[in-house]
Amino acid sequence: IASKRVLVILAKGAEEMETVSPGDMRRQAEIQVTIAGLAGKDPVQCSHDVVTCPDLPSVQVLQVCWLMK
Repeated sequence: IASKRVLVILAKGAEEMETVSPGDMRRQAEIQVTIAGLAGKDPVQCSHDVVTCPDLPSVQVLQVCWLMK
């Protein structure tokens, strides 16, 4: 059985609760979650000035996460 994976794209101005909460709930359910920064690996300022760090830049998603077997 293939493991379940979720990709969350994080961009400047994102709603914190729409990014962090769904990822956290899925991680608690032991689903692999990757938060990818649309503009790279640097921390992202969300809509209410909360700063969130992506796991990796979006350009690496296919290479690192989705091509793994």
